[in-house]
Amino acid sequence: MSSIYGQVKFAKENSDGNISFLSSIVAIFCASTVVIVLLVIFGLVLPIAPIVIGALYLDDCPLEKYIPIYLVVTGSISMLYCCCGRCCERKQEEEGSLIDKVKVNVSRFCALCVIAWFIAGNVWVFSSYGDLSTDPASGKYCHPIAFNFAFWYIIVMYSLCLVLILLVGCCYCAAACTIACTEREEAPQNHTQVSVIAGVKYNV
Repeated sequence: MSSIYGQVKFAKENSDGNISFLSSIVAIFCASTVVIVLLVIFGLVLPIAPIVIGALYLDDCPLEKYIPIYLVVTGSISMLYCCCGRCCERKQEEEGSLIDKVKVNVSRFCALCVIAWFIAGNVWVFSSYGDLSTDPASGKYCHPIAFNFAFWYIIVMYSLCLVLILLVGCCYCAAACTIACTEREEAPQNHTQVSVIAGVKYNV
């Protein structure tokens, strides 16, 4: 915490304004060890697991055949997004603005695909929840592993979005507190300077 506080204080001293300072705060917290570990874990597990589960039970969900497909495509798009992001970051310094444009366009396209596909997955999974059967001979059967994984995968995505919103809120609250503390530390110094100047004028 002390190192993070030092980075926050350094960012405050070298920022051009509150907006720049808040951006630095978000970058500091996102670069912390805990956040990096969580990103690595989720970045590896979340894209690969849906692909494996969806491929294993691709033909075991007559209730809604698109649920396993949803898992495979979701994992594939996520991996493509991560790989493109990493490749563009590595080549950014060499290629310059062309890679920047490609990176932005690919990221936007992948983001739109992920959002649209996520909404479709919500419809397929939640609309089939009440008709789910555990009888393999039934036309409303879906393998429990595939269906439960898709169901909880969506729930986890919503939870991660909520956690992200809370983290951003905490970052901005911490930034606001740091700004307030810094202004309190600077206030006595400014008051002392004003008093000295007033005393000099009075003596003259």
